[in-house]
Amino acid sequence: MSPYESLLVKDEPEQVSMSHHASEAYMSQTADGWRRTSVTLHLPKTRVKHESEASAPSFEVPGVVYRPFLAAIRAAYEDPTALLLHNTPFQLLFSPPTNTAPDASTSPSTAPSHTPPSSSSPAPAYNAPAPPIPVNLNPPERLYSELYNTNALNCEDAAVQQKAQEDREPGDDASIEYAVAGIILYSDSTHLTNFGMASLWPIYFWLVSLSKYIRAAPNTFATHHLAYIPGLPELVKMAYEHAYGVAPTPTVLRFCRRELMQQIWLLLLDDQFMQAYLHGFIVKCGDGITRRLFPRLLAYSADYPEKCLIACIKYLGRCPCPDCLVEKDKIHLMGTKRDMAIRQNKRCEDTPWLQRTLVRIRGWIFNRGLATEGKAIEAVLNATSTSPNQSAFSRCLAKYGFDIYRMLVPDVMHEIELGTWKATMTHLVRILTCIGPSVVNELNIRYASIPTFGRDTI
Repeated sequence: MSPYESLLVKDEPEQVSMSHHASEAYMSQTADGWRRTSVTLHLPKTRVKHESEASAPSFEVPGVVYRPFLAAIRAAYEDPTALLLHNTPFQLLFSPPTNTAPDASTSPSTAPSHTPPSSSSPAPAYNAPAPPIPVNLNPPERLYSELYNTNALNCEDAAVQQKAQEDREPGDDASIEYAVAGIILYSDSTHLTNFGMASLWPIYFWLVSLSKYIRAAPNTFATHHLAYIPGLPELVKMAYEHAYGVAPTPTVLRFCRRELMQQIWLLLLDDQFMQAYLHGFIVKCGDGITRRLFPRLLAYSADYPEKCLIACIKYLGRCPCPDCLVEKDKIHLMGTKRDMAIRQNKRCEDTPWLQRTLVRIRGWIFNRGLATEGKAIEAVLNATSTSPNQSAFSRCLAKYGFDIYRMLVPDVMHEIELGTWKATMTHLVRILTCIGPSVVNELNIRYASIPTFGRDTI
């Protein structure tokens, strides 16, 4: 077995259940181990005023299982697979083969004859034309194959290297390498059984410095679990009725579900992570090199409902896209020049005005008792389909130039394979069903005759 292959083979993973039956002893074994805590939600009520949001009735959501974000990143870089990391981003260019062009001074009248000279004729001394000059008529082409050769990571690395040259952290000698710890996030609520209500809502992260061919291989265990999000308990209805004497409305429950996601991310983006985000953290990586790493969140992949929770926009609202402000009645223009102009000129942006507006609106909800989806609030937020919740990423990172809308990327599995393509395939099968059952059987026979890819089957 080669040294490269030995890094990709580990022992059998520990089978640890992260449900409510998880072992508390396992969670406290190591510094990057799992922890269990709760988060607090403040409950609003229409026409009920409070001195502040903190003075409003609250509800503790238990069962939040998580790992400290910074400790999890540190453990990932201390792993032996760090030998395979590309800690220095780069641009990948392809140079086409060069073309040969004759000398510009050579004209048809003076061009040399291709007839070989006779043995009696003297050899040319200085009148011979210059040899063909290689001319590259095609400029190099930029190739994108990995996250560590993208513009986003190269720009982040340039800023970190500038800091290494001009503003090193106190106590760092010249031998300490400065590098970006690029992170991509993923979350997906999963139904565990065909019967019952058992479900799991995990958050994962990956290191972008690891090649996708290694990162996506099941036997490398390159996926790092970060947290498990609980659902909003039914007990919140009892707590609300105990506090206000009436049951919560659907709009209040929606507000609480959105707020739960933000409170969990505020728990993960703690003071230690923010300190490392600004000043980096020292770690001796698995390759034996000591580095100061600066965590950077580059992408968050999730299905559409979760993107709405993360970006704090309304599900299928007037402007349903988390990336631009295209309106719902203009979606049919997708692919046209007009649609592209809207996408480029009317992008969602986490502006200081929006941040101040959301802070002011939360004051209206708790201090003045306005409805969370009332006319006064809708008059301000409906144009962009923004919900009256402020993103945890915006609260913690917007002041440093981070834009939550740029972090959300397309999810191929949910949006294409289980979205557009599945809907198209379902529609085509329905057409075949209308023609006759034998046609559907013929389609099944043709699919079954396709050879398998690896160990998978169709």
